Amino acid sequence: MTNAFTSSGLFGTVFSDPEVASVFSAPSFLKLALAFERAWTETLITLGAVDPQDGAHALTAIRNAKPDLSALGVSSDVNGLPVPELVAALRRDLPAYQAKAIHTGTTSQDVIDTAMVLMLLDVFDLFEARLTHLVTALTDLSAHTQTTMQARTRMQVALPIPVAARLHSWLSPLRDHLARMPALRTQIGQVQLGG
Repeated sequence: MTNAFTSSGLFGTVFSDPEVASVFSAPSFLKLALAFERAWTETLITLGAVDPQDGAHALTAIRNAKPDLSALGVSSDVNGLPVPELVAALRRDLPAYQAKAIHTGTTSQDVIDTAMVLMLLDVFDLFEARLTHLVTALTDLSAHTQTTMQARTRMQVALPIPVAARLHSWLSPLRDHLARMPALRTQIGQVQLGG
């Protein structure tokens, strides 16, 4: 589905985040999909499931891969996803006994899910840096102000409150989010195998 708010440029970056968009870009996905395939081939070699020399040729093919985005797009139109064409391209110039060292025993969904998780972990890094910066700035600001501000209750004027109290109400959930990041990384940061 096309979204004119985020893809047309009409609204600039009001409804999008260029740094997050970069993490979820096609080049980023392909880099991580290739990293998955490389790690999987290395695992097959380590487990003795493929001959080490055959695996070395497969790893060279993966490292030297220059995926054709248009061919992957056509594959997605036909297959619903780009991974079958990516795997076919990686295997294309290899004899069958070397080609089996690529992707054998895993699924397209494993590649997509694991690449997506790795992208999410990159976004967590970005958000954690932003949250840390914001918490630091608000903490510094609240420590250096004796100023009061007009409070409001149900859109009516209330008694003045310290600005630091308002800043604290903003800081509290931000600090909670930061504290949850390690557990969230552990929960989400899983390799997907098995379709």
